Amino acid sequence: MPNTGLLGWAYVTGSQTVVTEGSGSMVAFYSGSAPCTVLSGSSNFLYDFDSSKLVITGNLDVSGTINALAYKTVTYEDTTLMGTTQFGNDTGDLHQFTGSMEISGAATPALTVLSGNVVFNEIGDKNDFRVESDDETHMLFVDAGANAVSIGDSINAPAATLEVTNHATAGAYNLPLLQLNSNDTNQVALDINAANIDANVIDIVADAVTTANVLKISADGLTTGNAIKVEDNCADINARSVVEIVQENGAARQATGLKVQSDGGMYGIQVDKNFEYTGASTVKGLEIDLDKTEATDTNNYIYGVDVTVDNTSATDGYNTAIGGKFATTLYHAADSEFGVSIAVGVEGTATGKVGSYGTGVVYGGKFIAQEGDLYNVALFASASGAGSGMAFQVGVMIVTDNGSAADIHIESSTNEDDWFRIVTTDNGATTISTVDNDDTLANLTMTIGGDITMTAAGATTGSIEMTSGTATASGGGFNASNVMVDTFVSKVNGETVTTLLIDIGAGSIVSSNSAGDVIGENDTANAYITRITTAINGIVYSGEISCIEVPTTGDPDVNLCANSDGTIAEDAAGEGGEVLVNAGVWTLGQTEDIEIPEGGIVDDYLYLTHGGTTAGTYNAGKFIIKLYGASF
Repeated sequence: MPNTGLLGWAYVTGSQTVVTEGSGSMVAFYSGSAPCTVLSGSSNFLYDFDSSKLVITGNLDVSGTINALAYKTVTYEDTTLMGTTQFGNDTGDLHQFTGSMEISGAATPALTVLSGNVVFNEIGDKNDFRVESDDETHMLFVDAGANAVSIGDSINAPAATLEVTNHATAGAYNLPLLQLNSNDTNQVALDINAANIDANVIDIVADAVTTANVLKISADGLTTGNAIKVEDNCADINARSVVEIVQENGAARQATGLKVQSDGGMYGIQVDKNFEYTGASTVKGLEIDLDKTEATDTNNYIYGVDVTVDNTSATDGYNTAIGGKFATTLYHAADSEFGVSIAVGVEGTATGKVGSYGTGVVYGGKFIAQEGDLYNVALFASASGAGSGMAFQVGVMIVTDNGSAADIHIESSTNEDDWFRIVTTDNGATTISTVDNDDTLANLTMTIGGDITMTAAGATTGSIEMTSGTATASGGGFNASNVMVDTFVSKVNGETVTTLLIDIGAGSIVSSNSAGDVIGENDTANAYITRITTAINGIVYSGEISCIEVPTTGDPDVNLCANSDGTIAEDAAGEGGEVLVNAGVWTLGQTEDIEIPEGGIVDDYLYLTHGGTTAGTYNAGKFIIKLYGASF
């Protein structure tokens, strides 16, 4: 402060006396009673003109204005200032305050810094900085010792370099905890540059959230940008996930791990997978691993992939809806003598096991087509464009374990127990079966728009064998376990053909010593070989019998008869009805026509009788009988 500076006036309490003493440029105020010629303690008020220094020890009450215009250093200790105070008039002035300082002024502003920087705790000591709000004592708190800052409701040491805390019901509450408003359209709103190695860059713990969203992003102005974009350009070969979503509580059975809703655009989810590694690898564009881990005794449906495609709003045009489309292309980049390419559009594996009392149903693939007006196709397969090296080209290829119930199984839409089945086993042996669970109406009808060509390449004869329905079984007097009576009934071109293969030479069939008796099991009734019915055999109008093996040790004169009685026993007269064939003693390969009498043989029983009197047990003798009938 210059010697001519304006100080205003100062009021010094006590019984001081002004004494001009000391050097000629000093004014001192001493305590004690007037007149005071001796110093009593330290000077309370001393102004040194030589050093331009004013020293005040004790309290100084100032009412009015103090202008210190030229002091380079002003030191205050426990000072209360009221009114307007100005320190210095140069930007290089330094003002130091030691002790506590309180500033009381108008509502706004209580303290104004017109220019220059403001530094607190310049000496770097553990001196905290705290700003109170209306309800919070530590609305802004700089913990100098912890080198950390907290904002809001916390009164403890900050738990991070910057900690922001609000309150649930009072003080710093009822507002978002943090809000960033970025209006600079070409700058990043939040820029995080992290050098983390083994700690999370962003760690969110929101375990109290129930019906709200932990993270919600609204990007209604998007054109060609992305709401979220994650990039990983690291060349490290260790297994990792660029994005991982884990819902790990098994009890949350209604939780969905990932849900994507797309109301616009042509793609709901698009996966563009590229693989550059040249070594042996198993590469998957999409892998789904679904495991049901808990034991249950209720009904469950587990779907690895459940796709529902709806298009119900089309009014015109050619519209196609495809539930799943797979296109697989596999080329060798260059000709390879030993390379093998196997391209599979869809591959499915299903495994099912049950306990002692369960029932396991496993579908490798299940397809259902409904409500097609023009075409209703559950499965459509097309194979084309086979290269010159292809051995064969197939639309559908099915491989099942040998001994499986069926390779192809087709059920009736009205009764699951009525079905059609194709089974292929060792050596390519194939069986086609139809089953009517409660009747014999499982007919196999083939409508051919051209010729039927069947080529057999058997090891010896290349035979074609067709096994049809069976005729009425033989009676109890002709059905011993070692007696063969095989019957076949087929309908070809409207004609019903009944074939009987009879082997009497296994040691159970006997002949008696009376001509005209029935051949059969010794003295056993119902010794017929079959019964003729219209439903099975049609109206029989002709037939033939051939000897495939000459009968021996029994009577060789074997006849064929028809009788309305089905109870005739062996050794009883059997030619009282109609004798259809009387050929005498048979020779190998002999064939005789069957003479059908007037009135036919409908509902009659067929018997073998003998014309001679040789009694014995047959050890040889085979015949084939063919009957031709019609039913229309």
